[in-house]
Amino acid sequence: EGFSRQGYKEKLQFYYMALGSLTESQNQLLIAKDLNYLEQIEFNKIAKQSISVHKLLNGFVAKTKTFVK
Repeated sequence: EGFSRQGYKEKLQFYYMALGSLTESQNQLLIAKDLNYLEQIEFNKIAKQSISVHKLLNGFVAKTKTFVK
């Protein structure tokens, strides 16, 4: 969502919102595992993907911060 924003500060705001949403999703993933809605293999696959997305978003934040004055 942040890619369609014009200014760097606005992009940062949406990247932070995306990080918050991702963290909420990771929490729901843990709950689903604890309630046995997911097999361990499925959980591991999704958790690994969410970690990759988290790293990408952190990279976007770090790079975008270099343009904010």
